[in-house]
Amino acid sequence: NVMAALPTANSGVLVTSGGGVPSISSTLPAFTTSSITFSPTTGGIVGTTTNDNAAAGKVGEVVSAQVLNASAGSNSNNTPRDVTSISLTAGDWIVYGNVFFNVGGVCTALYADVNSTSATTRDASLQAAIAVNPGTLAGCGIAVSPSRFSLSGTTTIYLISTATFSTSTVTSSGYIWARRDR
Repeated sequence: NVMAALPTANSGVLVTSGGGVPSISSTLPAFTTSSITFSPTTGGIVGTTTNDNAAAGKVGEVVSAQVLNASAGSNSNNTPRDVTSISLTAGDWIVYGNVFFNVGGVCTALYADVNSTSATTRDASLQAAIAVNPGTLAGCGIAVSPSRFSLSGTTTIYLISTATFSTSTVTSSGYIWARRDR
């Protein structure tokens, strides 16, 4: 079998027809798999162009849960408490959170965190915290910085609140939100 030389083209790539005949082209054909789409017109991964959601298991998937302030749960002094949780499947996730505290008496510190272990906070360097001037705070919201969770299987991630107080009560509510990064 003898094959003639293929004509060249600037910035050309070797492509084949549906019948397997090779040629040089400066335009890439569309390429589609079940999980990612490349296009010669967009030059990369195509996102959504409307107000829909990424499907489960796809990049951009969002999982969230919330407990409204009207349903806030009681904190015990200096004891981490699960506000709410979400179940994340295997993959790479970025998790955010927000905890709102209702302070009924003398409180000195408030902490918010996300963790894969129930009612357990991570190292202090990873938590969001605020020191409180005793007796001056009735309510306070604390945002948890984004945290990466690289999961090999389905895992529960908890939104955790901790309050240090000496009198009366503290309750907390909140919102946890995660996006599949890859």
